[in-house]
Amino acid sequence: MKSISASEYASILGTRIVLVLEHQEDSDFKIILDKNVDPKTFVKKCWRHKLPIIVKNRSLYCSKEFPFDRKKSFLDALYEKYGNSSPLISSLNLKNGKQIEFCGFQDIKSLQADFQRLKIVILENLQISSVDTEVDHGSILSGVQKLNLSSNLLNSMNDVLFLCSQLPSLNQLILDKNKYLSLDEFNPKFSNPQVSSLFLRDCSIRSEELGWIQKAFPCLNELFLDYNDVELNSNCCLMSTETLSLSYNTHLVTADLTSFPVFERTKWLNISFNNISDLNILPLENMQYLSFLDISGNNINSWDQIALLQTLKSLKELRLSLSKLHDKTDETRMLVIARLPSLMKLNDVSISKSEREDSEIYYSSCIRKFVLENEISKADTLDNIEPIWRYIWKKHGLSEPEFYRIQKIDKKPGVIKDNIIRDVCVSCSEGNEHVVLQFHQNWTVLSVKALIAFRFNLRAFETIYQFKGQEDKCFRIIDSTQDEKQLYELPFTITEVRISPKDCVGDISRSE
Repeated sequence: MKSISASEYASILGTRIVLVLEHQEDSDFKIILDKNVDPKTFVKKCWRHKLPIIVKNRSLYCSKEFPFDRKKSFLDALYEKYGNSSPLISSLNLKNGKQIEFCGFQDIKSLQADFQRLKIVILENLQISSVDTEVDHGSILSGVQKLNLSSNLLNSMNDVLFLCSQLPSLNQLILDKNKYLSLDEFNPKFSNPQVSSLFLRDCSIRSEELGWIQKAFPCLNELFLDYNDVELNSNCCLMSTETLSLSYNTHLVTADLTSFPVFERTKWLNISFNNISDLNILPLENMQYLSFLDISGNNINSWDQIALLQTLKSLKELRLSLSKLHDKTDETRMLVIARLPSLMKLNDVSISKSEREDSEIYYSSCIRKFVLENEISKADTLDNIEPIWRYIWKKHGLSEPEFYRIQKIDKKPGVIKDNIIRDVCVSCSEGNEHVVLQFHQNWTVLSVKALIAFRFNLRAFETIYQFKGQEDKCFRIIDSTQDEKQLYELPFTITEVRISPKDCVGDISRSE
């Protein structure tokens, strides 16, 4: 709204508006509503209170004599809320004859009227538009530590800075939803080093105004700039506070920030709902103090992006849109937990010791399946894809994944038996699983046993192999005496192989 050429800022029935005089000869103001205000609801509300709002060509107008809400100074609002001496009701009679007595509220009101005792002052949505510059506010509110001036009509930051400079105990200032607040005429003499926490949410703050904020509040530890127009780039002067919230700044990250001195001291960071799809543009290497990160509502939809967060060694709490990674959010939560060993809380839910163990075991089973399906043959290849897998294997004492092995066939030109490949049906007595594999006739029995053991995830030396041929010819290999023989050296051509654990040898014999 600060970009509108406004004649005046005002309020109607508590709704803040901008009044624009389109032409000098016009007798009516054009009313500009905030984007969050429904025009139809606003007009109905005005008409219900018999206020003369004019609707013309889909626009709203009012006369210069319109009964706007009375604008107030800071002191007017303070005395109205905390200094009212009118007596409160002491009791209330109900229709059923019972009576409710209000005890203690008059005492609270009298204590609030003693401004020197106030530590928290909340003057929200009271149409405050100015600060009395000729009044010593420090003598009136000497003990105030928290001041909330949200949703008012303040349009000069200098007025706010003047007020804060007179409050020596003030450490938290809330100016949310003061959409007309301007820093264009900032007076550098008003510096407020005592303020450590500043809220400027939904105030139409632009990137070029961040430098003025830093000069006005040089000792900030907490800065909240949600719902603004902040854009981080080389020209942006953003202080590295310990707590920093930048959600709903649609164009927040438009450049690579890896070389910028931002977020270096930040421990708590909220960059949710900013259309971020690649975390590589953030200076993750420099964010080693970060313990809380909120990236929910962004376009983080790949596990490569989650792996980048392993750089943040101090990360304890994470907020993340799990559904962006996978539809099954329960499984996704487990895989995120396994990939980030330092994490203690995910989406505001604490991670128990048992949940972490279950997540890491589930992750290991997914990795084994991934290795098999993608035919990964080397541990180094898996390191590049999933760098955390070795940590989990070592932590739980797991056996190494069965990496894919490529069987080489050495063909000898001119020798027929060395160039014959046959399809062989291999079946397992447990689970009734069977598969057709291609065996080369110059392979050794040991090579065949190794290939079958790998395919069925068995131990070769604990397995019995029964080779069958045509006309029900068969023989069983229990020991290693036949291992060095090549397939063409066997007494018949193999068409089927049955495998079973050694403790089932008696059952097999009886079945035959």
